[in-house]
Amino acid sequence: MTHTDSHCLVPIYDCRETRFRFDENSFSTINDLLLYNTDPDPDSLVSVAYTVNSMAYAQVVNNPRTEIGVFFNILFVLLLGQLPEPSVKSESE
Repeated sequence: MTHTDSHCLVPIYDCRETRFRFDENSFSTINDLLLYNTDPDPDSLVSVAYTVNSMAYAQVVNNPRTEIGVFFNILFVLLLGQLPEPSVKSESE
């Protein structure tokens, strides 16, 4: 599932050319950052903002009252950097 699926919209902010500092001022202007429109490359450096919630399954039929579900709610992703594309060497090298 990608961030562009209609039921899974997680904004990915492109911070590669910014001076994002993880401080109150940077987070207060986060909506001014450019959105990254595709999934980041696998070798990307990102920071993920999320909340964690838990819920007891006491109301679910046939579940022991001791079971707890944990949910990670992704709020947004900051794209901080990407590895450069590997250079292709010619056969003469």
